[in-house]
Amino acid sequence: MSQVPPDEPPSRPVAPPPLEQPLGSTAGPTTRPGMVTAAAIVLFVVGGLYALLGILAIAGGSALGGDLGGAAVLFGILYAAIGAAAIYAGVQILGLRDRGRIVGLIVGGVGALLALISVFTGAILAIIFLAAFGFVIYVLVTHARFFSKP
Repeated sequence: MSQVPPDEPPSRPVAPPPLEQPLGSTAGPTTRPGMVTAAAIVLFVVGGLYALLGILAIAGGSALGGDLGGAAVLFGILYAAIGAAAIYAGVQILGLRDRGRIVGLIVGGVGALLALISVFTGAILAIIFLAAFGFVIYVLVTHARFFSKP
């Protein structure tokens, strides 16, 4: 049996010791679940559509003028803001940040409420938006443990 001198590297690589967490806590997950990624993508798509609808409503309301035009501009600003918030939430969710989850839940709730109101007015596209926001809310509630606290 031969001894390896102390200044020579071992013949096999040695794994580093596991990282210790303060107060015995465990490290959070390092990978993003597919459902969370899907929720972020849904927020990107729905946010983009809401922003586009908002911009079109603002442009159309400006062309109309009067009370009806003012209402269209107001709803356009609301939809554009929801779209921008949805895109922001999607970016934050991809980074597994808790603020993105919270903004996503708020956007999902407001968007689902608007879609539900639109369903009763006969808008068929609202059913798709309602399902999309429902999916986002479901994923963000059931996968909360994957998000880091600020």
